[in-house]
Amino acid sequence: MNDPTVVSLKNKLARVKDHLKEVNTLGIVGMGGIGKTTLAKAIFDDVRSTYDASCFVEQLKSRSLLEILREILSKFGMDKEAKDLVHAHKLMEALLDKKKVLLILDDVKDEAQVGDIIPTVILDRSKGSTLIITTRDWGAIRNRVRAGGTRFDVSRLDDDAAKTLFNIHSSWKTSNLSPQFNDIHDIIVEACKGLPLSLKVMGAHLRGKEKLRSWERALQRMKRGRNLDGEDDEIWNTLRVSFDDGLTQEEQSMFLDIACFFGRDVHSSGMSKERALRIWTDYNTPPISELEKLVHRALVIVEIDKYGDEILHMHDQLRAMGQMIAEKEYVGTRIWNSNGLTSCSVVY
Repeated sequence: MNDPTVVSLKNKLARVKDHLKEVNTLGIVGMGGIGKTTLAKAIFDDVRSTYDASCFVEQLKSRSLLEILREILSKFGMDKEAKDLVHAHKLMEALLDKKKVLLILDDVKDEAQVGDIIPTVILDRSKGSTLIITTRDWGAIRNRVRAGGTRFDVSRLDDDAAKTLFNIHSSWKTSNLSPQFNDIHDIIVEACKGLPLSLKVMGAHLRGKEKLRSWERALQRMKRGRNLDGEDDEIWNTLRVSFDDGLTQEEQSMFLDIACFFGRDVHSSGMSKERALRIWTDYNTPPISELEKLVHRALVIVEIDKYGDEILHMHDQLRAMGQMIAEKEYVGTRIWNSNGLTSCSVVY
């Protein structure tokens, strides 16, 4: 069965590349969990070879402006480190006068953030350079993009594609199932609202569950939801089911640790799987099976870095949900600084 997200991604990538032939700024807009970052990374990998230098910047909110600019300049091949913001902008301007660069800023929250990193006048003076911005809020980048670019909206999956993606992750088979089972299957898929992350996580949560009661309970939990007072309640109500109903207490604790402590907003290079297992080890028995379950449930991703190490990674929506759960429902058990400026601690 072909993954519809792969097909959709290829189609979107082709359309974006057409846009990039005509503009120097592109705004990729869509709600959380819909695939903006995935698309931006696909663009980066596909076209970076056509530029003299390139840089993909994540975790904008959690780092200082000077730190971000130093990262960009370093990846653009600038050996000289910026002393301050004025110096950084001068180095950026000198660089763009000579080189054609690709810069992608992921998950931008406000327009000033972009202007502080790369002022419009600097980008406009460059020869063939491109700025791509992903955001949930078009208003945050509207003025910047309109100056010399275009907007690209990332749409939800259509009904057929949503069912296909859910079926892949749930291993759904229609044979020998009652009409009631088929009905609840369709209702759950519809409740995921065409969001790839919701479909993957909910599908993985229900994989192997052959009793109608398990599916009914999952649907009721989705409908009931536990409002977290955030802008992402629509997707969190779905993702939350897998946390509440699918994990043991130890697995929930590990999920929250990854969300609060092990993300790149605290560890810039990411937390290695090996190191995390050492931290969690109790009585000389590392919780390997528990971590594998989190991966199996699509709640955690293990990526291989350039050094060949296995690094724990979590979708930003799942990380945000985990941090909100820790703050509201596990008060005092996890204390961290999202700016990465102070040490982390945990109390069980």
